[in-house]
Amino acid sequence: MAVLAVDWRVRDASFPDEAVAFIVRRHRTAAEERIGSLGGLSSEAESSPLVAVFDGPDARGRALAALEAARAILDRDSPTDTSPEVRTSAAISVGRAQVGSTRVTTAGAPRWVFGAKGEPVDRASSLVRAAPAGAVLVADDAAALISDRFTLEPVGDGAYRLVAVTTGAEDEAGAP
Repeated sequence: MAVLAVDWRVRDASFPDEAVAFIVRRHRTAAEERIGSLGGLSSEAESSPLVAVFDGPDARGRALAALEAARAILDRDSPTDTSPEVRTSAAISVGRAQVGSTRVTTAGAPRWVFGAKGEPVDRASSLVRAAPAGAVLVADDAAALISDRFTLEPVGDGAYRLVAVTTGAEDEAGAP
């Protein structure tokens, strides 16, 4: 399973929580649509960060799909295309995760939503919270699968920052 975590932060920390939720909602909805178009499933839990999983028979293909989604989301959310007050970051990890119905409590009422949990979810979520604005961080497990297609820079703690597409990789069929 490849796990993508996406987080949005508002530059102005003095914004009330309700305003932040309103500002981020349209970014999250667009990200969920992009993830779905690339074969991923987004968690229905409204917590931050957004977590999505990519499943399939090929670990490399799953990691590349998650990375393609991350790049598309960050491209869409760049300050030139959208409100400059939102900073988007993403992180990817791979591994075994539990996916399916998860019970959550919202406004004091329990309900069932689609969700994912496990080590790769925790790892991607932790990385995205530490990621600088505009960055895609890749856990070492995912980096091993995609390092021939992308230039990665170590950032410590077994994580890498996506720097660029390797020359010629975008010309390959199915390249993100």
